[in-house]
Amino acid sequence: MSAAVRERNDRTADMASQFREKLISATMEKLAQGVDPFELLTPEVIRIVKDSEDRAHGTPRQSVEHSGQGGGPLQVILQRFSD
Repeated sequence: MSAAVRERNDRTADMASQFREKLISATMEKLAQGVDPFELLTPEVIRIVKDSEDRAHGTPRQSVEHSGQGGGPLQVILQRFSD
């Protein structure tokens, strides 16, 4: 990746961050004016808030449980291959 591309990516990431901040600030101003929070709870607002939280704190890991047939333990078969 060239220096120009990295610089452009950094610049647009900064602009996106500023945009998210303005949107969240505007939403908070509406709350301070007494607007019902549930009126502001749109899929777009939820997505912007979640994206901002994930960028600030990292995306939470999803835990996945693996189990074998019938919920029992996994059976692993190891086989050695000879040359």
